[in-house]
Amino acid sequence: MTNPSNDTPSNDAVGDDTPISLIDLLLLAFGLFLMYMAYGSYAESNFLGAASDFLLGLAGVMMGVRNPIQHSLQRPLPMLNTIAVVSALAGIVLFGATFFQ
Repeated sequence: MTNPSNDTPSNDAVGDDTPISLIDLLLLAFGLFLMYMAYGSYAESNFLGAASDFLLGLAGVMMGVRNPIQHSLQRPLPMLNTIAVVSALAGIVLFGATFFQ
């Protein structure tokens, strides 16, 4: 996508005017809730479930804070996306493993 004032490429993820959206707040809240649930699983000695909940919660928190951080820094952060995706995939694999324990 090009900027009409000059023909330099623009980044839509950084160039929006809203620093935080409702989706970001929901992702952040759901991630924190899953981290809280991970503590409950840990207290019940379900370590695999606790790890799964924590990693999925971490992915939710990372995706929830990604846009506000990118907006404040005015540049994309691909490493934050990578950490969130790896955390989500590991959480999904561990969640599947809880059915076989």
